[in-house]
Amino acid sequence: MSASYSYHISTSRLPTEDELRLVEWLIANSSPDFFKYASQIPQLRVVSRCPCGCPPVDSAIAGRSRFGSPEVIARANGHSPEGTPVWVMLHSRQGEIAELEVYPLANDAGVFGLPKPESLKVHNCLTTSEGKPTEPSTLAG
Repeated sequence: MSASYSYHISTSRLPTEDELRLVEWLIANSSPDFFKYASQIPQLRVVSRCPCGCPPVDSAIAGRSRFGSPEVIARANGHSPEGTPVWVMLHSRQGEIAELEVYPLANDAGVFGLPKPESLKVHNCLTTSEGKPTEPSTLAG
């Protein structure tokens, strides 16, 4: 069973080369727990995806999906290959990589692809006093 949102489509596949490259880059460039998360990458499986075709995917380590509150491992913003401004977040649950989230900063973005790491700018410690993420649109640029 997946730890995905109810509107996601269940699947079971290996991550694509582009997904792996992005996850590796996010961990290497922004996670203080680099070794902990980097060691999980070879065991990643994609367990659900968004039905609209956008890039976000939920993952599991060695066939185990974790439940509970997500913890942000990395945050970045940049552009998709089509030029769409995007916000990227990598989440963990119970200490395991759980989700690669990519969403457009424009309301009329349409379909867009996974951003290349070189198009991204990493953001660390982006929480408000309530523990909520800072509004991504204020960081685009």
